[in-house]
Amino acid sequence: MLRGLRSGFFRVADLPAARDWYAQLLGFGPYFDEAFYVGFDVAGYELGLLPGGGAGIGGSSASWAVDDPSAFITVAVGLGATVRGEPTDVGDGIVTASVLDPFGNELGVIFNPHFAPQLIHASAEDISERAITIARTVEVTPARAWELWSSSKGLAEWWTGATRVDLRPGGWYEIYFESDAKPGHRGADSCRVLSFLPNRMLSFTWNAPPDLRTRPLQTFVVLMFDPADGGTTVTLSHLGWPRSGLGDNETDWEATFSYFSEAWTSVMNRYGEYLGP
Repeated sequence: MLRGLRSGFFRVADLPAARDWYAQLLGFGPYFDEAFYVGFDVAGYELGLLPGGGAGIGGSSASWAVDDPSAFITVAVGLGATVRGEPTDVGDGIVTASVLDPFGNELGVIFNPHFAPQLIHASAEDISERAITIARTVEVTPARAWELWSSSKGLAEWWTGATRVDLRPGGWYEIYFESDAKPGHRGADSCRVLSFLPNRMLSFTWNAPPDLRTRPLQTFVVLMFDPADGGTTVTLSHLGWPRSGLGDNETDWEATFSYFSEAWTSVMNRYGEYLGP
């Protein structure tokens, strides 16, 4: 039985040239680089290059997830690819496109807001101790404090009504800060619930603003709701920051951390003021 895409392979006449081209396109180098095979880890999936003939455009092809097919086409063409399929909205917010790489292979891409993303970018051994942690004590019960974070109705009371929350592990936790933008650029698109304890804890994945390359590389947020004298202490921790291997994304990771250090402070202030006396 098929259990989902794990690897996509392209045959190329010039393996070193193809390796360098894909490294430019992806923004990082291969994890496996030998004369008989080059492999890239693309968000947990294998993009492999094989030496020899057989490159083709008429048979099977795979589509790789992107946040913006039009932007991908622009970058790929700038690196020497040619357009095979213009970005096309095929319905329900799904957009597909494809190019021919300089070696004759069709490289398809897709934006599908219904697909689950890779949940967390950094592996367990690579997650740093770095965290953004902000606490506010509010004069309501834990149940009330929890309610305002755990449903679209609750979030609409104090933050924004443009949300999609499906409270179950793996369910949606999307908050749209620019609801009129195209799918993938509205805010916390594609974020998911990780786990929860009613009235006590809620965790969900989180992404960066669309202008940063860290956007598809998910981090996560944990909210704790602890009883306090006369109310509840709500502690937000933004975690999942990678320890090493930032490569070309290092500057963007720093910008992401700085952005959310300010953004979460503003959000928690707003939350506290809403529940204040």
